Order: sequence, then C-alpha cells, then structure tokens
Amino acid sequence: MTFRARETSDAIVASGPVCTIGIGWPHKLVRAFKHHGLQAPPPVSARMLIDTGAVRCVVKPWVFAALKLPPYDVAHINTATTTAPVEVPAHVADLCFDGTTILRNMRVLASELHGQAIDGLLGRDALAHGVLEYRGIHKSWSLEVHAPPFEE
Repeated sequence: MTFRARETSDAIVASGPVCTIGIGWPHKLVRAFKHHGLQAPPPVSARMLIDTGAVRCVVKPWVFAALKLPPYDVAHINTATTTAPVEVPAHVADLCFDGTTILRNMRVLASELHGQAIDGLLGRDALAHGVLEYRGIHKSWSLEVHAPPFEE
C-alpha cells in the first residue's frame, strides 16, 4: 500500500509542506475492542507539517483527547521554545493516509506546538517509510509513504 500526496502552491513558502492524515487507535487495540463487541473511536484528522527536523511524529494533545487514547509512557523532547528537554506524553497510534492505515503502532508524542497553525509534525520516524521531494524553486513538494509488512 502506498500513499501519495503532491502540492504546488505559493503557500509552501509561508507554511511549508502540510498534509492531512488520520491519527487512530493502534490496530491491535481496535481488534481487541471488536472482539469484545466494542468499537474504538474513528481516526481523528490532523493537519501535519512534514518536518525532517522532528525525530518523531508529534501532535497537539487535543488529538489524543478526542480519541480518548491514553499515553503509555513519557518522552523527553527538545523544542524551539525551550532551553532544556521537556517531558511529554507518548502514545501508540496508527497513522492513516487517505483513510487507509499505512503505518501501524507508531510512537506519537503529544505537545502543544504553541503558535502553530497545524495539528502536528510528521517526523522522520514516519518519513523513514517513504520518499519526500521538496522542490523550492518550483514551489512544490511530494510525499510517498509505503506501508511496511503488517503482522497480524
């Protein structure tokens, strides 16, 4: 399975490459819910800045609140607005592109991302599964994300 996105726009200079993806409960938990006759919340749409400077995917806390998805751990991250690492909640989530789960069981961090007109950062952990091309002179970008083999 492959997700492909492209954009050509003057907005790329002001806002960078942004795509909308779904953040959802991990596949194994969704299956466990179904097994017990329950239904997990549907994925939440999030506008993500494609960020090669971010080690991990990060979303604003409201995304996990909307999913009612609790954290499983904490992580320490450096941000542009802090001088020392800060502790943030870490969640396991599936990333859905065009309504299809492409990346399962990703470690996604929650952080406020103050002053950003986006919902999150699509970091190198997700970008490692694809190809990103940024053509500044043409004011365009493209992203392909390939699903790794899934274990059931």
